[in-house]
Amino acid sequence: MLFIKYSKDKENLSRVLAANERRFREVERRAADMIEAITNPGIKYDEEDEVVNVCQAIQEIRMEERNLGTRRQKY
Repeated sequence: MLFIKYSKDKENLSRVLAANERRFREVERRAADMIEAITNPGIKYDEEDEVVNVCQAIQEIRMEERNLGTRRQKY
């Protein structure tokens, strides 16, 4: 619920993820499905996974955004 609460506020979301890192490393897949459905952050994981590392997923999303921004600046 914390993720959903702060999903529109990147700064506070980063703080929440850092403060609760252990908790967000092993989120049940059903909870990750709910987070994805409500906030649509683009979390990627295998459907067979029972737990999802949301911290890792968010880091990957941010990396993709940086790479996309870098590619756009080149043009």
